[in-house]
Amino acid sequence: MSLLIKRFLVVFSALALLALAIASQSQTISSLVQPSLGVANIQEQQINQELDFALQRMEQRLASDKSDYEAQLLKGMLYFQQGQRDRALSEVADLSQQAPQFHLAHLVYADILSSRFTSVTDIGQPGLAIKDAKQEQLDALRQEALMRWQANLLPVPETDVPLQLLDLNQKTQTALVVDKSRHRLYIYQRQGADQPPRLLKDYYI
Repeated sequence: MSLLIKRFLVVFSALALLALAIASQSQTISSLVQPSLGVANIQEQQINQELDFALQRMEQRLASDKSDYEAQLLKGMLYFQQGQRDRALSEVADLSQQAPQFHLAHLVYADILSSRFTSVTDIGQPGLAIKDAKQEQLDALRQEALMRWQANLLPVPETDVPLQLLDLNQKTQTALVVDKSRHRLYIYQRQGADQPPRLLKDYYI
């Protein structure tokens, strides 16, 4: 698993993505020996590089499609991960206005806003009792956030093509593939007679 995803699951627990604990990050400074500090510094540099690369990917997606709401949401989350809370807030606030039906964006916006004043330990945590039906919706949004994050931090390489698509009918120009485990729809396009289909785009479903 990517170091960035591991750190995200810990640091970004304010948005309810705390799915696992990282022992090395739960240790106190006093318990760390000098060699461990060296490893930690290397990991920190790697995480920062992954953050910068992920942010560049989101900016590229938005440059080619301004209505790529997932990229805009993840861009805001990446800003938050980098400690740029105001930029994260601005990004997600704009998204909430552009896509009023994007419930996850509203929830993330509310949590980033709340983090200015209090420690938020769960996504959409209001501090009030929630009915069972609402709790199910909240759990679904938490899972959606994690799936979107993982799919974009560990994307399917464009060179990877499902075996079923290698024998496409000559008349088939576009193929859709659904990965239920990742909640993802992939769109492939034929390139030529001697070439495998190319991944065009993928979406959360």
